[in-house]
Amino acid sequence: MVMHHLIERYTCVAYELPDGTTDGSELKRYSHKDYVADLLELLDHLGFATVDVLGSSFGSTITLAAMADTPKRFTHGILQGAFAFRPLTHSQRSLSHLARYWSGWFADWPGMYQRVMSWVEQPTLSLLPPGVSHFLLNNGGRTPMRAAALRSMMIDRIDLRPLLPTIQTPVLMIGGDHDPLVPRWCEKQIERSLLHIQRVEFSRCGHYPHYTHPVLMAETMKSFLEHSHAKEGQE
Repeated sequence: MVMHHLIERYTCVAYELPDGTTDGSELKRYSHKDYVADLLELLDHLGFATVDVLGSSFGSTITLAAMADTPKRFTHGILQGAFAFRPLTHSQRSLSHLARYWSGWFADWPGMYQRVMSWVEQPTLSLLPPGVSHFLLNNGGRTPMRAAALRSMMIDRIDLRPLLPTIQTPVLMIGGDHDPLVPRWCEKQIERSLLHIQRVEFSRCGHYPHYTHPVLMAETMKSFLEHSHAKEGQE
């Protein structure tokens, strides 16, 4: 829905992370560097020498690592629900270790999935048009539980804080005032360490503004990119 409001001005490309279920990937053997390599390989395949890149949630860690690894490929970075270091709680860690052996998708457990999503998006889910809330839940339900567990275990091990001061790319960070998954201190670690960063916070927003606030998110992104490009042109 965000891309819908950007495509008149920008070429927009989205891609799915490997899920280890339908795509033949050996997800258990994936390292964080492999996720970064996938992004760079995709850019090469599409023939994009430079891009503005958006990373959401776990994708923000891929974006941060890619900007540190190959800075010339990325003119601007946009992070949403971002973290460079976000260790799991004991219960989250235990659940992830157990769920890595589960087969199927979140949609196979509708009762549990509905309760989790109602907690995660409590500030906004009930306010959405039924079609949009169904779209959000339907998309999330297609996530394999094993893939989510393995990514969660990777999140528990990631610490990108040493890379942050090396990133020169101008960055916009979008946060929600009611995000239960990424605490504010996670964002502050990034804010304190990046050289060129600005943050925008959406009111009554949880972890998924690209579903709950798509127009506002698109307009915020356009304003950031247009202002940055205009400033670069003046310089």
